[in-house]
Amino acid sequence: MTIVSVVPRSERHSTIETRSSWAVCLTALGIAAVSFAAPAITVVGLKSIAADLGGERSVPALAYSLAWLGASVGGIAMGQAAERFGVRATVIFGSLMIAAGLLLAQSGDALSLLIGYGVFIGLLGNAGMNAPLYTYVSRWFDRAAARLWPCSAAARRSRRQSGRRSSRQRRRKSVGATRCSVLPLSRLR
Repeated sequence: MTIVSVVPRSERHSTIETRSSWAVCLTALGIAAVSFAAPAITVVGLKSIAADLGGERSVPALAYSLAWLGASVGGIAMGQAAERFGVRATVIFGSLMIAAGLLLAQSGDALSLLIGYGVFIGLLGNAGMNAPLYTYVSRWFDRAAARLWPCSAAARRSRRQSGRRSSRQRRRKSVGATRCSVLPLSRLR
């Protein structure tokens, strides 16, 4: 009688990173490139937009600032909307709002430029595209997140330590923080 022993080989850790995850990442990068270009139109055409508004450069500059302020504030709500309605619907909504904001902004007066950029392009458009896409793409990758974990643990340890540190300890902590911010980027393949 022969006894066969089945010893499991070292199991390879399964990963969710596939070609599809990189395709999703590159698609999101393309969408982000287009959505980030919408507010930059005021920077590129600052002189001509200012000439149309009576020579004031402050109005197009304020429109650019409102677009990014709206994107930062609206990102919180749009992240929750993406969880509720889905990423695809939220990104489509955001792209339609960017188009509506650009159409409103070209109407000619300063108020429509500010509302078009602040509300439609920033608060509803860029926020509706970027926050959901960042979350969605990060769920397609697991190995990069595992590489970042040791640095976050080191940061938590450093926050828990209290007391006065010498200049040598502060220097050592700053070198460690730099290593934790640069090292994960070098490990991404």
